Amino acid sequence: MTTATMALAELAEKGADVDVLRQMVQFTAQRCIDPQVACSYVITSGVAAPPPPPPPPAPAPIPCANEGSVCILPAGITATVSYGANLKFFSKTGVTGSIGCNNATFGDPISGIVKSCGYVGTSRT
Repeated sequence: MTTATMALAELAEKGADVDVLRQMVQFTAQRCIDPQVACSYVITSGVAAPPPPPPPPAPAPIPCANEGSVCILPAGITATVSYGANLKFFSKTGVTGSIGCNNATFGDPISGIVKSCGYVGTSRT
C-alpha cells in the first residue's frame, strides 16, 4: 500500500466523512487526467493491469514467382520463401540466391490449385 492509500484508509477507519473522501479521490483523478499536470499518483482498484499490446503483424510476403518458375531473391538478401495459395503455404527458411517455385522443392500444400511463391527478407549482407 502506498502512503497516500494508507492515509485514506486511516481516515476512513476514523470515521471521516465519506463525501469528503470521495471528493478527494475525484479531485486527484481529475488532476491525473489533465495533460498539463504531472501526476505521480497511482490509483489501484484491484483490477489486473491490461495486457501488453500485441506484436506488430508479420510483413506480407513479396511475390517472386508463379508455380513452375524460379524465385530469384535480391542480391545480399536471406529470406523465408513461402509456396502455396488460399492461405495454405509451405515455407523454406534461410534461402539465398534463388529457389524453384514448385512441388518438388516445397511439397504440395494444396493439391489441384495453382500456386505461387513470395518471400520475406530475414537478413541482409
